[in-house]
Amino acid sequence: MSHPRRVNRPSLRVVGLMPSTGGSGRVRSCLALGCTAIIAVLTACQTGDVRSEVAGVPIEIQAGELAVQFRDNAASPEVLSGIDRLVHVTDTPDFDAFDPQDPGSSAGLNFEHIIAGHADPANWFAPRHGTYALRRGSEANSVILARRATDDPWALESTMQYTVTAPHAIDFEFRCRPHDARRFGRHGYAVLFWANYMNDVEDVALHFRGVTGPSGPEQWVAANAPAGPPDYVGGGTYRHASAAPLAYDADHNLKLNLWSYEYPRFTVPCYYGLAAHGMVFILMFDRAWSVEDEIRFSLFKFKVGDQVRRPAWDFQYVIHRVEKGREYGYRGRLIWKRFVSPEDCLQEYETWVRSLPGSQASPSGWRLPPRGPVTRRTPGLVNYFHMDLPEGRVDRKEERLAQWNVVILNHDLVTGEGLSLARMRETNPGLRLLAWIPLQGPNAGLARGVPPKGERDWYARAADGTYLTPPWGGHLMNVCVQDHAWPRHVLDYVRQHCLRPGGYDGLMLDCLWPTEPAGHDANGDGVHDARDTAAWQTGMLFLLRQLRAEFPGALLVGNGGVPWPADCPYYEFANGCMHENALGDQFGGEAWPGLWEAYRTALSRVAGRPAYHFIQVDVRADRRTQDVAARLSGLTANDRRRLRLGLVTTLLLDGGYFGFDRGDCLHGHLWWFDEFDVDLGNPRGSFVEGRYGPGTFAREFERGFVVVNPTETAVEIPAADGLRQGYTAEGPQTWVVPPGDARIFTRTRARSPRTAR
Repeated sequence: MSHPRRVNRPSLRVVGLMPSTGGSGRVRSCLALGCTAIIAVLTACQTGDVRSEVAGVPIEIQAGELAVQFRDNAASPEVLSGIDRLVHVTDTPDFDAFDPQDPGSSAGLNFEHIIAGHADPANWFAPRHGTYALRRGSEANSVILARRATDDPWALESTMQYTVTAPHAIDFEFRCRPHDARRFGRHGYAVLFWANYMNDVEDVALHFRGVTGPSGPEQWVAANAPAGPPDYVGGGTYRHASAAPLAYDADHNLKLNLWSYEYPRFTVPCYYGLAAHGMVFILMFDRAWSVEDEIRFSLFKFKVGDQVRRPAWDFQYVIHRVEKGREYGYRGRLIWKRFVSPEDCLQEYETWVRSLPGSQASPSGWRLPPRGPVTRRTPGLVNYFHMDLPEGRVDRKEERLAQWNVVILNHDLVTGEGLSLARMRETNPGLRLLAWIPLQGPNAGLARGVPPKGERDWYARAADGTYLTPPWGGHLMNVCVQDHAWPRHVLDYVRQHCLRPGGYDGLMLDCLWPTEPAGHDANGDGVHDARDTAAWQTGMLFLLRQLRAEFPGALLVGNGGVPWPADCPYYEFANGCMHENALGDQFGGEAWPGLWEAYRTALSRVAGRPAYHFIQVDVRADRRTQDVAARLSGLTANDRRRLRLGLVTTLLLDGGYFGFDRGDCLHGHLWWFDEFDVDLGNPRGSFVEGRYGPGTFAREFERGFVVVNPTETAVEIPAADGLRQGYTAEGPQTWVVPPGDARIFTRTRARSPRTAR
């Protein structure tokens, strides 16, 4: 935790100190901070004696296997608010999860501090003082702690609802609204701190999925809060992999709750702790880090020594920029049960995340994919996965990747990580695997055998002889020189590593542009003109023609950034192309009509072989830079709209596959969405235009139908028995598809061809 074990009135009466066990005791951190400062804190935090009609009366709830007692702060600091007692009535009926022997430090999910970035007496223990009233919720198994802005020195109105959920969970939801943002000073953030004062534990550490360094793989981390940082006092805080440290003033009076370890950092907003008697304490949250807010984990060892092991397993909710009148908050779940395994703890988190409704289904709008066998075929999904990025470093990666219909893989990653393509196919027998072939900037495998810079190199040059450098670095390749030396090299590589061994179903030929790069003197005549376009296409067609001749059944899909035009000669040999940054503002084009026309054109040009068209939407919209896209950890409403619009558009035609990630040069993620869990079955005909209004598009499937509304007017979908929207369980009613949006509707029973509309 982050504070003295128990602070009373201005006399600084401290009780519940440890016996001589070798542990430090919270009192030591208190004395280190100075008695005068603590006295000033408590005096400033006394905001009145307003009491609710049930002040001090606990509420007890038993649901499933848990018996829980909740309290308000009427007797604080003698008795803390939140959970006063937590017992698993089946497995450990005599063991309270929280420290039962130290008054003032026996509590869980206890709202303890509100902290600004500058020194302020109210940084200490504000929620312990001023009315924090307890009442029952609307359901028999829930209670609410409510606090008025006038009772809080920060003018922060807040509620915390706790719901005991069978068999062994406590769900909690915090909401707050600042009434005076100026209180949080020039730094502008607010750190809201919750304490869990644990009873005896088997292992003091917090266990979470995380990374131990900038380029390290995701793994299980046991974080023990070691000493070392300058502001260390008995413990410390861990932040998300994308989060930056908080800045705070040098004279701050509660630094121990503001600094954080540089590493390790967590990647999944969930941790567990191993308690005594074989029990496990799991905390999970519906968010991790975003530009607006974040969750941080804290461990303090003020009551950990040679003879006692009672740590504080805490957490923080950080609002990065406090705005007056704006509502903030988060949701979480506490699990108290027998420990099974780390994977079981992670599964508890994933199960809970999947249960959260709609757009709030995960901390950021996405979650990890499932890992079980795949039978779903529609919608068609593609994962463009060619980079080693932190979000892709997960356990059981093969099973997770196999949830998509098509996966594009960098063979260097496959060999470097020892990924099993066979295991992916076992999980999803219908999976199609494409090897990523970067035609204009070789990866490590392709780079072997490429001659160095010089007169006989294969690099692209401008008319003045200077090398052409792409945005991602390195050099562009020339497909024409030395009798197509570079395409021949690519052919040798795919023969040896990708297609002849039989591991891949085909290739995704990246940077298969229909025309030469800007300014490229492809034919080497010292002039950049139309002849360079012809030379460029000749080199690319040489590669495609050879691939099709040697591997007639291979899937060959090209990425030209935007889809190839109708007159592109590559269609003669390819299965289709990709539309990267679709509906985005980087290069893909924001307007839906352009997307739709390109989609229809591309599929119509593929003849005599299966057609594949990849609509790859990403977060590069709303003027986000690549740096912002790389750090983004939460989707906006517009991101979700574009996701739905792109996904449902692919369903209007056969051969469409949809992907969503961070965008160009950031393809290496395992983002899964509720919409991906839908299984519509086979289509029951072609798309229909105008069914739900002029300019709308709809299509029927065995288990539902889809509607795309690219117009500027909302349209209504009539009610029908058994109708559901997307993957929700909501009942029949009139549904609305907003302008520029799309929806998937499913039915509880599949429709036969005779009953399809």
